[in-house]
Amino acid sequence: ARRLASLEPYADTPAKSASTPAELAAASDLVCLCVVSDDDVRGVLYGDTGVLAGMADGGIIAIHSTVHPDTCAEIAEKAAAQGVS
Repeated sequence: ARRLASLEPYADTPAKSASTPAELAAASDLVCLCVVSDDDVRGVLYGDTGVLAGMADGGIIAIHSTVHPDTCAEIAEKAAAQGVS
């Protein structure tokens, strides 16, 4: 979570958290994103700690954000190069 306070309701549940998006992706077959902007989507996906850094071949990213179609095409191209859809 980008805001630790958002995890508080799950403290007494079996839910697990990750330190980085990459750590989350490494433990997941599917990662769903719902952030505000194109830049937020890129920020969660890219970089050394981003989802794409941790996602295994065959993983799936579902973007539920309202972003520009060009952003989706850019992400699809980068993800496909890593075997991610």
